[in-house]
Amino acid sequence: SDGTKVEFDGNGIWKQVSVVHGAVPAALVPETIAKLLATNYPNAKIVQLEKRGSGYEIELSDDREMLFDATGNLIRIDD
Repeated sequence: SDGTKVEFDGNGIWKQVSVVHGAVPAALVPETIAKLLATNYPNAKIVQLEKRGSGYEIELSDDREMLFDATGNLIRIDD
């Protein structure tokens, strides 16, 4: 009802979470990614989180997109 979308794989595990209002639930965000964002982008919220075979892709509320490896290390930022 709030515009949140969740996509699942064939095993029922979430692949992508997108929110319209607010932020992706903190429990879904890997700790290393959460710490990096809290330190470097404290005012930005994660509005999309996607699991990929090689890691994670996130979109922030400021339209910045970031790619992380499977252990949460930052690979690329697209402004």
